Amino acid sequence: LGKHAISMSEKTRNMHQTLVKALTIHALLPSMMCVVVAIYLVMVFDIYKHAALEKYVYTIAAIPPACAGFCTIYYVESYRRYIT
Repeated sequence: LGKHAISMSEKTRNMHQTLVKALTIHALLPSMMCVVVAIYLVMVFDIYKHAALEKYVYTIAAIPPACAGFCTIYYVESYRRYIT
């Protein structure tokens, strides 16, 4: 983006920066599933068992899909304008 920024218009440059932010956030969302897998493995191997951990697995697993939808609405300008 920095190398080609000179030849881009301001609007195109802003759109590309927003796209890079959105893609970065979308790329980080699946890493949250590693936490879910670790908690699940702790429970499966009877290292530690608690009712709250069972709830955390499902709660944390529901966060990435919810954030993905929210990020799409927030970072795509036409969707954001329609909602607001």
